[in-house]
Amino acid sequence: MIAASVAGFVQLSRRLVHSTRWTARRTFAFASLADPRCAALAGPEVLDGLRGATSEGGS
Repeated sequence: MIAASVAGFVQLSRRLVHSTRWTARRTFAFASLADPRCAALAGPEVLDGLRGATSEGGS
């Protein structure tokens, strides 16, 4: 479960991908990360499979 700002999570996700076996497919995120900038800043495939809530209460 991730609750973070876009800028903070982008940096964290890059470090996790490069230094651990972390995958976004096993991660759920708060609505704050449902922002198109998040995937664009993280880079190709880093956030593939990330799931979570929307600000309207959906998923």
